[in-house]
Formats: sequence, C-alpha cells, structure tokens
Amino acid sequence: MKRTTSQEIAALLGPTGPLAAAMANFECRTGQQEMAKAAAEVIQEGGILLVEAGTGTGKSLAYLTPAVLRAVEKEEKVVVSTNTINLQEQLLYKDIPFVKKHLAPDLISCLVKGWRNYLCLYRYWSLSREVQGKLALAKEEGENSDFRALDEWVRRTSEGSLSEWAKEPEWWPELCAESDLCLREDCPYKEKCFVMRARAQMEAAHLLVVNHYLLLADAAVRRVLGYHSEKAVLPAYSHLIMDEAHHVKDAAVNYMGVSLSEYAVTRLLNRLHRPGRKGNRGLLALISAALTAPAAKEATEMIVRQCLPALNQLEDAAHKFFVAVRAWFTAGEGTEREQNPSAKRIKPGRSLDRWRHEVLPPALELEKRSIQLELSLKELGQAAQPHMKENQSYCRELDLLSARFGELGQLVRHLGEVGEAETAYWVESDRRGQRLKVTATPLDVAPFLAEWLSHVDSVVLTSATLAIAKSFTYMAASLGLKESGHDVHEVLIDSPFDYRRQVLLSVPLDIPDPNHPSYPDALAAGVSELLKASRGRAFVLFTSYALLRRVAAAIAPLCREEGWPLYIQGENSRHHMLEGFKAGNSVLLGTDSFWEGVDVPGEALSSVILTRLPFRVPDNPYYEAFAEALKKKGGDPFYEYAMPEAVLKLKQGFGRLVRTRTDKGTVIICDNRILKRSYGAYFRQSLPECSSFQGSLAEVCLRVKEWLQS
Repeated sequence: MKRTTSQEIAALLGPTGPLAAAMANFECRTGQQEMAKAAAEVIQEGGILLVEAGTGTGKSLAYLTPAVLRAVEKEEKVVVSTNTINLQEQLLYKDIPFVKKHLAPDLISCLVKGWRNYLCLYRYWSLSREVQGKLALAKEEGENSDFRALDEWVRRTSEGSLSEWAKEPEWWPELCAESDLCLREDCPYKEKCFVMRARAQMEAAHLLVVNHYLLLADAAVRRVLGYHSEKAVLPAYSHLIMDEAHHVKDAAVNYMGVSLSEYAVTRLLNRLHRPGRKGNRGLLALISAALTAPAAKEATEMIVRQCLPALNQLEDAAHKFFVAVRAWFTAGEGTEREQNPSAKRIKPGRSLDRWRHEVLPPALELEKRSIQLELSLKELGQAAQPHMKENQSYCRELDLLSARFGELGQLVRHLGEVGEAETAYWVESDRRGQRLKVTATPLDVAPFLAEWLSHVDSVVLTSATLAIAKSFTYMAASLGLKESGHDVHEVLIDSPFDYRRQVLLSVPLDIPDPNHPSYPDALAAGVSELLKASRGRAFVLFTSYALLRRVAAAIAPLCREEGWPLYIQGENSRHHMLEGFKAGNSVLLGTDSFWEGVDVPGEALSSVILTRLPFRVPDNPYYEAFAEALKKKGGDPFYEYAMPEAVLKLKQGFGRLVRTRTDKGTVIICDNRILKRSYGAYFRQSLPECSSFQGSLAEVCLRVKEWLQS
C-alpha cells in the first residue's frame, strides 16, 4: 500500500479534502494542518514531537489522521493515551468513528481498560458456591444487598465491565480481576474470561486508546520483561501519542510509588479467611471443604493448626503497625499537622527518628508474620495438591496469594525503614481521617521515562498547556525527553480564536496579596461584587477547599437573593454540577478538577474568577521532598518546579472560558502578584494575547459589566 506523505495528510484536512466534503460546517484550520504535518513526519521518520495546540486547533483530528493512516497502511500498532475519561469518550464516540468513516474504513480501534475494570468469573462463581445458592446467605447476612442484581447482570453481560454500573458496587473489590492473582491457563473459566476477550480485541486492533496510568503500567512491565515483549499489559506497539501530556509526569510519580493501607491488608486477608455467622468464607474454607478424603487429614489439620494461627498473628501485627502509624501521624510537631492535616511527610530529623523508634519495630514484626504466613500457605499447597485433582485452581490461587504475602513483607520493611535515597515517604489520611495510607515514591521519574520512550519508534506529546512563556524547556526536562536518544521536535500552534475580541483579562489591584491575613475576607467581598457585574454565570476556581468553603458561605445570601443557583464542589457530583450550571445564570465554586477538562460554551459561562495563582501547596509531601533534593543539587525549587507547574495550571484555568469562536467573557485573576512580582511575567507571557485591564475592584467590576454588555 502506498505511503501517504505528510503533505498529503495535511491536505486531507484542507478545504478540498474529504473531511471538508463530509462536513457541512467544515472549518479549515491552518494550525490543525500544521500539527498534522508535524505529527506525520515524526510518525514516519521517528523521534519525539512536543506540540502545544491552543484551544480550538482540533488537535485530536490532527494527530489521529496520520496515526490511523500509518497504522492501517503499515499494520503497525498505535497507542493513544489520555488523562481523562471525557477525552477518551470524545475520541471513541466522535473523532475515531469520523476518521474511520471518511479516511480509513478498515481501521479497528479498541478501548483498553485495566484488569480491575473487569469481573473475574472465577471469583464470582467461587463466591456463589460459598454463599450456598448464590443469594441466600448474602441476603440473610445483609453483606451484599445488591447481590441479586449482580447475579442477573453476570448472566446477561457480554463485556463484564465496571463501566456498565452507574457507580462501583460495594462487592467489586472482592470480585474484580487482578493480574497477579489470575489463574491464566489453570482457570476453569478461561474460555469465557472477560479479560481474555478484551485482550483478543487488543491484539486485533490498529489503534488502542488507554489512560496514562495503564500506559505507565505497561512501561513498567516492559522494563522487566523487555521493551518489545508481547506479554506486557498492552500488545507491542510502534507509535505513541500522549494527549493531555502535561499530566504524564504526575501520572508517572503516582504509578512509580508504592503504598500500604490497613484496608488493603484486610482485603488480602479476607481473600483467605472471612468468618461469618453461617460459616467461614474465603479460599481456606473452600480448600477445607474440598479435602474430604481420609488421606487429606494432614492438610486439613494444617489449615487449623498452622495457617489460621499464622493469619491471626499477621492480622494482629497489621493492627499494631497501623496503630503505631496513627500515633505518629496524629502527634503534632509545631504547626505541621495544622498546615496539612491530611498528609505528613516522614522527613530527616526528629520526624524520621520518631518513625524508626515507634513504627519500625511493629513494621518488622508485620514483615515477620507476613513471611510466616507465606511459608505456611506454600506448605499447605504442597500437602493439599495431591488430594485436589478436581480443584487444582484452588491450589494455584493459594500459590498466588502466598506470593502476595511475601510481597507484603518486603513492602512493609521498605516503608518501615525509610531507607531509599531520592524517595519521598509520607502518611496520608482520607477526608474523614479514618483510613491511613503509607506511601513512598521516587522523586525523579525522568530516567524511567527516557529509558521507556527510547524504545518507541515515534512519540507525539500534545496538550493546550505544555510551554512556559513559549518555551518547552521545563516539559522536556521533566519527562527526560533529551535523554531518550530521539530527536525532539517542538511546535507551538496558536489558537484560532480572536482572544483580543473575545476575552477581557482583569486584575483587581486592591485585593491584598494572598499571603496577607485580610485576603480571605477581601476575596469573598470581591467575588460578590464580581458576580454582580457578570450577573452570575461564573466559575470561581480555588486552590484549597478551606478558602472555597469560606467564600461559599459569604456569597450564598447574594446567590439566593439574585436567584442564581450555587454549585459547590463536594456537595454534588461533577456531572450534576455541570449540567445544572449549563442551565444559565449559575455560580460554580470548584477546586483542582474544575481547572481543566470542563467545557461550557456559550453565555452560561461568561466569567472565570481565578482566586489566586495556582501554586502547589508548599507542604505537599512530594513537592517538599522534591524541592529539598533539587536545592541540594544547586537548583532553584521555585523557578525550576513550583512556578512552571503553576503557569501550566493557570493556562488550564484560563482555558475554561473560551471554547468556540463566538464565546465572549472575562477572566479575573484576584492575585496581584501576577503584576507586582518579577515572576508574574512568566504567567502573563504564557497566556494568549487578549484585552486586559488593571484597576481597583470597583473599576474592574465596571469594566467587566461594560465588556459583557458590549
């Protein structure tokens, strides 16, 4: 098949191309053609492309067109990775079908989900046997009120996917598939396995759509098995496109980290043994019931005399470990716990000394008990196997679970000793403070990313927010692109929107610096006045829940008086908030997740109020450790990390306002540091050129009102 050149690919998106003929309202975008040509050249010749494409460029079609044609023409797999479900859905249900229909009718595409997104039939039918008739015990004990719905769903589903449920059922963690506990060829349900069916679809597809976390899981497996292995999380691929690429580093940090929670230990123990009023449940109960032959007496007694005592000792050790962790976590050191009540870093000095004195001993005891249980389970497996000819899958599962307990021992020692250099360690709690988790993650993920990307033929990284003041230096360094051995190409594509006509950017000069004690009250008063100027129709974006709640309480009377529905993050689902907001004349208060990935075109969103420059919380455990390490190397944590990350976040927040050529509105930044501090220039130079105004709050409100009425 003839190869389509980069010039021909750009022409496909031009005024005389097939896409123009297929769309009545087709809009030729030179930026889209430029991006498609650049992506095609990298895909054909190899290398890495960094491309920032402003809002409205049409970047999805720009990278899909060359990627799809290459995949179909050369039978080479292409992976497209995103950070959000919203973008995945846009690709799967809109962009990819459009490209298939008009450019590549032979294209086969596939959404790839992680193992835990699928029901494990082996686990399901094991549980069904345990509850004797599938429904009776579960209903009587009140443990799974929706078990009947599960039973009906299993009988009709063809995909077995969590996405078929409106929300995650309470029983899902017990019944979902897990890679390291899969029986593979030993599973009696392998022919009907939902995961294996999905794997077959992956193998047949030209184009795979994944999320960043799953992509990094595949990279980590390939690092062990070999980068061209066919047995990783994904099939081997030649070309990689990472959309929403500004999230790749954070995704890598999260994936490369390890953590341990009391909930995870309890879940693991429940897989083995779970006492109930109508009898015991878990794998040990199943094995015990299967060991009916007189010759199996030794194995049966081993469960009672060896395995269950070892399990109880581990459970007790785990409880004592987390009691020690909680005592360490809740003990304040100065104002540390007040500054960040949800997370506390284990850092050199008194903090680490206390950790090793108070937490390391129970950690080592938990390690000892984990190894003891691992050995007991292995011995049981060897003793039971000769008597389990019809239930060999139980022995295989027992072997896999024993390995899990061995890994638990290694993990708890690692977290207890806090010995790895270039690693951040911390303890965090959920919002209610009930569940604790101990985490460790490497500070520098760039070497891992560079090694991985060096084995991919071509890589396209794109987003509307990759550059800082028109430079890709920060992004390239944080992802290790220069060390990958590839040629790195950089392209900046401006948005086709007329920001000077469509956006007024304002800064109220008399709202105090966010670090001033009077700032919260002044901000609340300022937001009230700005909402009056825009007649509601506003997003108010924050960097902390505490400030959000304070402002929410202050503006609630105004919103009630004016009849503006007020949507406060945390009180409703994101979907409910957005659907209600789109009805018009509403006010939405949001934090991190509303700074990006939200699309509200039209007058319903006429004003975006950014309460402050979105610097990360300075006592975030990872950031704190990263900053210390960078400083030791002679770097500047503020200019080399904090400021670039804040610039990218500000660009995302700014981008919420204008989504089409006809949108018009205002962005108000209630943080005068963008004008008064030297680093403010980096923020200003990174935003699109638009109309701007600075003045007192009263003057800004008047200008906003005039702008929206013009």
